[in-house]
Amino acid sequence: MKEGIHNYKYKLVIGGRGYFGEVCIQIVSSQMESTVTDKCDWNLLKETYPNFKPVGIYNLWKQSAIDAANSIIRNYPIPKCINVIIHDVTGMILGSSPCSIGAATIIAIFDYCEIILDKSALQELDFFVIKNEYFDIIPDFNLLIMSGR
Repeated sequence: MKEGIHNYKYKLVIGGRGYFGEVCIQIVSSQMESTVTDKCDWNLLKETYPNFKPVGIYNLWKQSAIDAANSIIRNYPIPKCINVIIHDVTGMILGSSPCSIGAATIIAIFDYCEIILDKSALQELDFFVIKNEYFDIIPDFNLLIMSGR
């Protein structure tokens, strides 16, 4: 498993439509059970907008990252108990749905734990993002099935 805090991005363009999400996470071993901790401090957006306040879509982005992380630690075999710490999320107002942020989180967790997502799993993730492109709805990540892991 990797150490430290790492940034991960999800990017996809289909028919001129862009999907983008970025998450900054850290994963540490846990003695009891796998958990998700919200330590989102919005540093990436505060660098650009010093008076930034998380409202509306930004809160959906953060909750989507948390929901995606919880879904992965519940539904996929991770080698040991972990605590996924969400340090930051960001996106583009016109190109980031909550699902895109969740996809970045999913990729982050598997990569951080050094679990390879094969081409089939990544295609299933892309299909899930396209199917859940809504800007005002957090998808049910428990419905995501990545069989090709």
